[in-house]
Amino acid sequence: MARARILFVVLVATAALASGAPASASTASVKLNATLTGTITWGTVWCCGSYYEFEGSAVLPAIGAVTFTGTWTRGCQGPGDPTTVCFRSLRVELVTRDGATLSLSGYNEWVFPLEPPPAQLTWSITGGTGRLAAFSGSGTYTVEQAGLPLIISLSVTLQP
Repeated sequence: MARARILFVVLVATAALASGAPASASTASVKLNATLTGTITWGTVWCCGSYYEFEGSAVLPAIGAVTFTGTWTRGCQGPGDPTTVCFRSLRVELVTRDGATLSLSGYNEWVFPLEPPPAQLTWSITGGTGRLAAFSGSGTYTVEQAGLPLIISLSVTLQP
């Protein structure tokens, strides 16, 4: 499969970031305002969905330089007879230069055609190590998929 680009747009800003305070120096929540661009490294499609692996690097306010890897999966369990379960799943692993990690994961499902897909999909922090170990938080994301690239907008609130 040819390489493609994924564009992640993380939306939101806070006064903590405007002041330049590092995440470890504050006990207040931290909202990131950053853009991550990733490259699809592998992917597949099946009758009722698609799966992509991606990677990239960026500099995130309050966290610093990171590399990231992740997966994006979307689909349905099969043709509705008369209904089927559809789902969206996003997983992202951030790794800082000093080796600290932060894992984000979201999974949402609905019964098609009885329920519409959620307007915003939800995710949460599922783990961290090193200086990011104490972070917790959650948010929403949306995905625009008109072929490739994928554009994923995340609302990120971290609790250090």
